[in-house]
Amino acid sequence: MTDPRTGNTLNEQNSKQHRFKKMKHIFIIPRENKCQNNRACHRTACLIILLLILNSCGGGADRINREEVVRRHLVNVTSMDTLSSLTVGNGRFAYTVDVTGLQSFPEFYGEGVSLGTQSEWGWHNFPNDSGYVFEESLVNYDFHGREVPYSVQVRQPERKREAVNYLRQNQHRLHLGIVGLSLLHADGTPVLSGEIGSVDQTLDPWNGEIQLSLIHI
Repeated sequence: MTDPRTGNTLNEQNSKQHRFKKMKHIFIIPRENKCQNNRACHRTACLIILLLILNSCGGGADRINREEVVRRHLVNVTSMDTLSSLTVGNGRFAYTVDVTGLQSFPEFYGEGVSLGTQSEWGWHNFPNDSGYVFEESLVNYDFHGREVPYSVQVRQPERKREAVNYLRQNQHRLHLGIVGLSLLHADGTPVLSGEIGSVDQTLDPWNGEIQLSLIHI
């Protein structure tokens, strides 16, 4: 028999419909194969979108001139001030100076930011005459049903408090010494901090340098 709408025989039409159903079955994703973890799918989609945004924006972005940014923050000292000592170092050694560029007036800066010299290899311990051990600093705390020890400061008992204080304070970095100028007047008397007038001292944090242009006595 022939279908008047298509001109095909019924056998040909049934064969085409059968092939179409098989193709439809191939391209339709079964429900059970869909993503089971919606959160994972959501995170993946967000990550792809973020990468696309960064890729589209990153090409035209200017790089930060780090030296220019750092040099906006040059530190300039123009007078003696107990809070204006300057420090330079390399992460392993640090040296704090006064307006002379060295450590010539340590007593004056003692009430502010004191002068000092420290390094990563210079450490010191006070004698442990009482024989404190780390276990004496521990206090147990309940953490989800189990006891967990933490080293904390306590007030009582007395020995435990002293043990915590000792262990907290030791080891400590050792001040390696003072290196400064001995400034004298023509008559041999020492120059006092109050006699220092105008100063022009600059810390360059980019190069780690302290430059002293002028000191007036």
